[in-house]
Formats: sequence, structure tokens, C-alpha cells
Amino acid sequence: MDWLSQLLKIITATGEIEIRCAYGAPWGIAYGQSAEREIPFHVVLNGTATLESHGDVSSQ
Repeated sequence: MDWLSQLLKIITATGEIEIRCAYGAPWGIAYGQSAEREIPFHVVLNGTATLESHGDVSSQ
């Protein structure tokens, strides 16, 4: 079993759909810092995606 499947077995995940979108190349999305205890995510159903993180992402 992969690490994501293991994680999802031990935590309760809830969520909401912010927006459904279809993009053509080249495209990009930028978000500000998330609220405490919030983990934003995207699901890529077709094609490929590259995740880039800019700035300090360490815990404080």
C-alpha cells in the first residue's frame, strides 16, 4: 500500500469543490497561504501537472 493510501486510512478528510476547470497549455494557478489546518489540493484527471513551491514553506 502506498503512503497516501495509508494516510487516508488514518485521517478524516473533508473538503469542498472550489471550482471545476479545464486549462490548456500553458497554464498556471497561484494561491496565497492557506488557513491553519487547511491543505489545498487539486486533482488532475487527465494530462500532467507540475507542482512548484516558492518561498518559505517551513512550519513556524
